[in-house]
Parts: sequence; structure tokens; C-alpha cells
Amino acid sequence: MTATTLPPDLREELRRALADRSKQWLSRLYRHELLMARTVKGMQVEALTKFDAEVVKPLLQLISGRLSTFTLRGNDIVLELFPEAQQMIREIQQAIASGAMSMQRSILGGFTELARAEADWFTDAARTTLRVNVPDVDGAAAAARAVTKPVLGSKTEQWFGEMLGPTTANNVKAWVQTGVQRGLTTDEIVRGLRGTKDQAGILDKPRNAVASFVRTGATHVIAETTIDSYKAIGVEQYQFVATLDRRTSIQCAVLDGKKFPVGKGPLPPLHPNCRSRTVPYLEDALVVKRPSQSGPVRSDTDFRTWLDSQSMERQNQVLGRSRADAWRSGQLSFDRMLGPDLQPLSVAELRRHDLIPDPEDT
Repeated sequence: MTATTLPPDLREELRRALADRSKQWLSRLYRHELLMARTVKGMQVEALTKFDAEVVKPLLQLISGRLSTFTLRGNDIVLELFPEAQQMIREIQQAIASGAMSMQRSILGGFTELARAEADWFTDAARTTLRVNVPDVDGAAAAARAVTKPVLGSKTEQWFGEMLGPTTANNVKAWVQTGVQRGLTTDEIVRGLRGTKDQAGILDKPRNAVASFVRTGATHVIAETTIDSYKAIGVEQYQFVATLDRRTSIQCAVLDGKKFPVGKGPLPPLHPNCRSRTVPYLEDALVVKRPSQSGPVRSDTDFRTWLDSQSMERQNQVLGRSRADAWRSGQLSFDRMLGPDLQPLSVAELRRHDLIPDPEDT
């Protein structure tokens, strides 16, 4: 359902309610966002626990067992030339593929539940906070659309098939081959896969990628479901809201506070691990509080205003030293830090667009 299909009298009732109760609505929304952030963190923890249980543990047990019977070591040893090593490689591929498939089902299931919960929240918030009997937001339909739509250009099954499939299997195989040729013991080879407190292992990269995908995918699902919810309850414009801290990307910082028609503007995620979101734009909304790294701030505080109030050190952390210096001196406008495609400009492009002097010329 879109906003334009709502009966005129219901649309007018919603418009009045959004104006009259904007403070209660936005306060509840920001509380919801904080809880949602904790939920997504929980999904990451759950996914990593599952990755350790269904990929790392069985893989290390498999390799440890196979290498204990494969005693050959030396620079001239090529695993593919030995039948027992060939079998081990096949089993490594199978173990990783099986674990990746199990994780895909689990994470997609979590995304579906997340989308349904978000849709249900908007329905309940409209009815209890705005006190308007809006139609149900179809959580199942919203979830189906959200989880099947590509995340940053790749569908979920492609990500799991490519990142946790052949890529991880090839990296594991290459390390085992390296370990055998270097004459490492079975324990040393396994430690190189698992990693230590002081040294990352081969399996840390896909492990980190799992956490990143869950964060990015959850942001995507929330954003898509939120837009469906806006349409269903009659919200016609939204604001892009970035997280007010030093880890926020330039893409999101520049868009923070910008208003767009529902269904026509950019949506998070704009990049891996994106934490941005959208909120309804209410023209006559009262000011409430939104969280930031430096404590609660007014809800009408955009990223540029927040950053302007921060220390020079934090500004340098957010923008980078050269960009921050150019911004503070007036040589680089905040809005010109991005190109029209919402991707960061290179340093050369920044200099060309805003005539930033070359360091050698200063």
C-alpha cells in the first residue's frame, strides 16, 4: 500500500496526528532505534557463534585429523599429488560449503524476523502513539522484498557462495600447502588457521566478513521495511539520519538531515557496516533528542553541525587531516566531499572541485 492509496480522510487524520504528536512519535522512534541497534549486535554475536560452531570447529577437527596421518613435509610436497591429501581438500571444500549453507539459512531467517518486527512496530506505534487506526503493515511481504533485494549489489546467496565458499576454501587450502612445505607441525598449521590473541588466522577474515554482512544486511532490511511502513501509514517524506560519531562515513555524514520523498531517495546501507537509518520528516515536528558520541543532542542537529562543535582531534578522525584542514579553512565545502553518485571523491577530485592547494605548493 502506498501513501497515495490511503482514503483522503485517513490521510488527513494521519497528517494531523503526526503534527500534533510528533514529539511522542519521534521520541519513541529514537528509543526504538537504540533497541534495534542492540538487536542487530545480538544478531552479529549469534552469527559469529554459529560460524565458530559450524565452520571453524569442524574444519579444524577435520584438518587436524587428516594432517596427523599425513607426515610428509618439505618444499617439494604438492598436496594434489597425494590421494590422501586430495581427499582432505575435497572434505575441506564440503565442510565449508555445508557450513556456509547453514549460516545462510540462519541469517536469512533472522533478517526475515527483523523485517517483520520492524513492520509490526510501525503499525503499533501509529495506532498507540498517533492514535490512528492505520492499516496493518504487511510484515511478511515487506520481509520477502527486503531479504531478496540485493545488498550493495549482491544477493545474499551470492555473498555466501563466493565469500564463504570457494574463496575461504582456497585460502585454507593454500595455508595448509604452505604449512606442509615450510615443515610446520599439525598444531602450527591449525594455529595459523584459527589465529591467536596476537596474530590473526586465515579464518579470521571470513569471520569478520560474516559480522560485516550481518550489520550491512540488517541495515538494508530495516531501511527497506521502514520505507514500506512509511508508505502504509501515510508518511510522504523522510530524513536520512547518520550516526553522530567519528566512525561515520563521509557518504552518510553528507546526507545526514537531508529530506527525500518516500520511495525516491537514497537508502542505507551506502557501504559495508553502514549504521545509518531514516526517520519520518515531519514539517512541524517538535525538537526531541537523538544520540551522539558526545551525548544526546537536539534531533534537528545534522552531522555538519555536530562535527562543527567537536574538537579538532575528533574532526580530523572523522574527515581525515587534509580534508578537515580544508573544511575548517573554507577551501572545501562539506557538501562537495561527495560526487553525484554518493561515492567519496578522490583527493585529486577534491582538489580539482574545490581548488585545494597541493601540499607541495603550501
